[in-house]
Amino acid sequence: MSSEKIENLKDTKKFCFGCGINNPIGLKLKFHFDGQVCKTEFIPKEYHQGFDGVVHGGITATILDEAVANLFYQQNRVAMTAELTIKYHHPLRVGKKYYIEAEIEKQRGILTYSTAYVYDENGKKMVTAKAKQIESDGKDD
Repeated sequence: MSSEKIENLKDTKKFCFGCGINNPIGLKLKFHFDGQVCKTEFIPKEYHQGFDGVVHGGITATILDEAVANLFYQQNRVAMTAELTIKYHHPLRVGKKYYIEAEIEKQRGILTYSTAYVYDENGKKMVTAKAKQIESDGKDD
């Protein structure tokens, strides 16, 4: 990042692995933010798997990290994930459609506590993530 405040974060994210539109191997997640909840959808492909037919846990973690980051990004703010704790309730399967939601739970000083979830098409909770984030002013330290 530059030493000046970022005017538009969208200009800095084109190659982001999670949401960048120009990253040829990225997930290309498209987030929608209603002021409270950040949402996206994801259909994992064969190349997202670990075990046969099961989505790699690292891909799932990336999606959840992107979701909590986008709570800030969609407001042209920057926050870095300091901690991400994930509970895998059920495996995600290649070719199935999943819905991801994230929201801020509380803020304390410089820390923000966020939660993100992955649901299947029937609304079954598949994965839960709890994040601690530190908001940045967008300047180099």
